[in-house]
Amino acid sequence: MARAKCGGVAGARPCDGGSAARLQGVRILAFGAQLGLAQESAASAEREYAISHRAALRGDLAEAEVDARRQAMLDGSAKLRAVEKDLETARLELNRLLGLAPGIRIVLAAAEV
Repeated sequence: MARAKCGGVAGARPCDGGSAARLQGVRILAFGAQLGLAQESAASAEREYAISHRAALRGDLAEAEVDARRQAMLDGSAKLRAVEKDLETARLELNRLLGLAPGIRIVLAAAEV
């Protein structure tokens, strides 16, 4: 049986348990960074929608403008949920690789380069 390539990259060397766990740790740190950005983006889009909605109620803004901001708010929320799901999946995979129960949270530190 062929072993999975490290990171799913063709031509890469097979992953041993430690390499796969390190790779998963890097993915978790990257998703964590993306999570902060996605949260800020979703909050900003929600604020913009609320402002434009109030302006439309006063008659200061066309409904098409409100619709565009509503779509941006929905897109931001969807992206946030996707990053949250990816982060949780990566954490569960790391726990699986390390033989830990799914409920255990591991605190990761970024590697010094």
